[in-house]
Amino acid sequence: MFYTIFHGLLFLSFSYVEASKNPVIAFQYLTDDSVGLDIYEYYDAAGLLDGYTAHVNTPVCEDSLCYKAELEFYWNITGNFAEFKLMPDRPLTKLDHVPFSKSDYGKLMDILLNQTPSFVYLKRNELVSKNTDENALEIDGISSATVTQVKEDMVEGAIYTCYTLWHIANGEIIFNIKEHTIKKLDKPLIHKLLGSKNLEELFFVIENIDSGYFSIFLPEILSLAEEYGGYFIKSVIENMPVSLMKDDIVQNFFSTNFNQLEHQAQNSLLEKLEEVRLKKSILVVLIDGILPGNSLQNEQIIRMVIKNTNSENIEVLIKMFEVLRNRQIVVSEDLYKELISLEDRYESLKKEVRRFRNIHDKRH
Repeated sequence: MFYTIFHGLLFLSFSYVEASKNPVIAFQYLTDDSVGLDIYEYYDAAGLLDGYTAHVNTPVCEDSLCYKAELEFYWNITGNFAEFKLMPDRPLTKLDHVPFSKSDYGKLMDILLNQTPSFVYLKRNELVSKNTDENALEIDGISSATVTQVKEDMVEGAIYTCYTLWHIANGEIIFNIKEHTIKKLDKPLIHKLLGSKNLEELFFVIENIDSGYFSIFLPEILSLAEEYGGYFIKSVIENMPVSLMKDDIVQNFFSTNFNQLEHQAQNSLLEKLEEVRLKKSILVVLIDGILPGNSLQNEQIIRMVIKNTNSENIEVLIKMFEVLRNRQIVVSEDLYKELISLEDRYESLKKEVRRFRNIHDKRH
């Protein structure tokens, strides 16, 4: 058993490694202090990867005194630190071997969960100073003085413990874990993560699964995109293989949701759609998105409509000219010439082109 610390409360809990019948070493990791760690996978009740753990036994030195910090660390499946657990009869200690209090453990947990503490860019020898100017420093412990700017992010009397453990919890190991999890992304694990409704895990899946799995889980991904919108739907668009943009399910989805997308997400979608053949339904929606004052996006949409229409769906072009005329959309001279040339290609467009040309000529 291990002692688990959570926001100042001390209680007993079985470790995740104990819960895994056959723990597997994911990889080995060397800390900044050259301490080797075995990073283990741990699993949920269904036997699917659920996170990572390591037994940390590292030296901590303060003011020429060195001692051990020994505890169990846990990271979630996407690599972010999740919690720590103490070993029986091995509490963490501060200067003069004073044991951590419950509130100290709670503060340490907060520090380890903070990915941007005030000391994140400081070197170890920059944490204390021999200058005891009261305006710049405050005494922490017996002979060291903690720089005031980092004092709030430290357990008093244990600055090097906090610093050392934070860099283990939040260092390069995060990237190692992410890379390992990416290699483990098979169908059952992806299904689990998409069903978690945890945004961190959802972003991780969308950004890292290959095109084959993206296709398999396309209905679920689009459903989540509609549910969460915002940056998540933008990520779905940016990471979706271009080959899927031609699918009816995708074009129908964006036909329904295009006008609700944020501007950046619309731009990302248009870039992807430029590479595939578009259905009439999404062309009509894109035409509705042609608005005054949005010249760059307007020209992109207009050119896409021209590219994807012919005599069989000429009504789409007619609608576009109506929108250009009624909303008094201004276009570049090059695009104007391209629009006017459509009169020679489609007899049924002559009336619309003349109307558009008359309005354009009056402005100029």
